[in-house]
Amino acid sequence: MKEELEEVIVARSCEPEDSHSKYLGVEVSIGTLEGSTFAEDLKRIALNEDNLWQKEKTGFIELLSDGSEGEGEEMYVSRFLDDLFNYNDIYHNNGLVFFEEILTDEIEININSSVDREKRSTENFIFSTDINTGFGEGENYLGSYEGGQLLFDNKRIKDNNIKEYYDYDKVFNNVKIPEKGNYILNIKFQDCYFTASGVVEKSKKGFNFCEEDAIFNNGICESTNYEDNKFLITPEIDKFSYFHIKNLDNVLCEFSILHGVNVEGKELKRNLNQEQNLEYYSVHLIIKDNVLIGGLTNKNNSFTPCSYCFPLNTVEWDSQSRKNKYLDISSSIGWVAPWEEKSKNSATIKDLLNLLRHS
Repeated sequence: MKEELEEVIVARSCEPEDSHSKYLGVEVSIGTLEGSTFAEDLKRIALNEDNLWQKEKTGFIELLSDGSEGEGEEMYVSRFLDDLFNYNDIYHNNGLVFFEEILTDEIEININSSVDREKRSTENFIFSTDINTGFGEGENYLGSYEGGQLLFDNKRIKDNNIKEYYDYDKVFNNVKIPEKGNYILNIKFQDCYFTASGVVEKSKKGFNFCEEDAIFNNGICESTNYEDNKFLITPEIDKFSYFHIKNLDNVLCEFSILHGVNVEGKELKRNLNQEQNLEYYSVHLIIKDNVLIGGLTNKNNSFTPCSYCFPLNTVEWDSQSRKNKYLDISSSIGWVAPWEEKSKNSATIKDLLNLLRHS
């Protein structure tokens, strides 16, 4: 007898502080520069050919004071920087971006109604990150951040069985950069309304919640006030934390990206054509032997507190004034950027090339 199937759609959005978008995502790649033509290509294109930046029309028409239309706005782009995402032998992925680790209340619709703004998701699943400890007398049972208790087949789940349903080490993948050598970390900010879907066997719907004060008999919930059975969704999360890299903590905050979801190991397919594709700008950070030595960006305007796009690190707590102070990240390393004077960009590039070529 053929098993009955049911569709599951998981859609999530995130709007970090100072974000350009209500559903901000990133594309991230990390690649090895040693043995590559990066230094020679940068010198040739930026210094010899003076072709690091190209002007393009944005499609926006400036309205002049007399009511007539201007020639249209232009912006600087860089095909060279776009191609740097091909340096990806260590890592390459894209997804929805979050500050630090992804918390339950950032992706669980029952707690935060803004996480699926367009209500694309089905209502037949819960996230495995809902799992928490702290219920039961003498023994710990799994619960949820909502204050209820998580059940499987109407039974409480014991804490010592947690890895059957939620393995932290498998959910959070720490993306590392080797300590020795020359590497590039590429980050492009773009819209991403994360959407994944698939059909799953109904027999896998065994999870639900009951109220915190429910009555149990031999571990079985006798309350009738609990939700219908749901699928347990495990998020696939990549985490980026580089506080050990000198200078990088002045530029980049710890962040994570949600790039996939699965049901008991069966991955739901990303619907990329339903996700937004508007791109903003990219940053490209050059790292040598665990030290950040330079950065390139196609951002047309200089970094200011109000224009920072997560996860660039722009604020730190001043214990003396007990206020946040804004950091000038352009002063911590040399930046090659459209807003800088040509002579300064040239000098920064020469310094960067010199650092890359010498041990």
